[in-house]
Amino acid sequence: KQILLYGAGKIGAMLLEYFTNNGLPIDAVCDAGKCGEEIEGKTILSPKECTQKYSEALYIITVQNSGIASEISNTLFEFGISRSNILRYSNKDKTIVL
Repeated sequence: KQILLYGAGKIGAMLLEYFTNNGLPIDAVCDAGKCGEEIEGKTILSPKECTQKYSEALYIITVQNSGIASEISNTLFEFGISRSNILRYSNKDKTIVL
């Protein structure tokens, strides 16, 4: 399954590097505020671009503010991503959860 990171900030960059270095390539990174910029050699896509191109992918939200992460989750769902394909990364716990 394709894997995308939502959030190109400090945590997103750290996860992208970690996954890549451990043989789990990330297919794309999306971030509403950083579209067109690059992170670790990947061009950051808008949420709409990502959801159109990667409609069956797993999305890992790297944003740590729970209110904003919930908004992102709802936006992905509205763009057609299944709730079961929307995950969140907790930097505090170092885990990925539904």
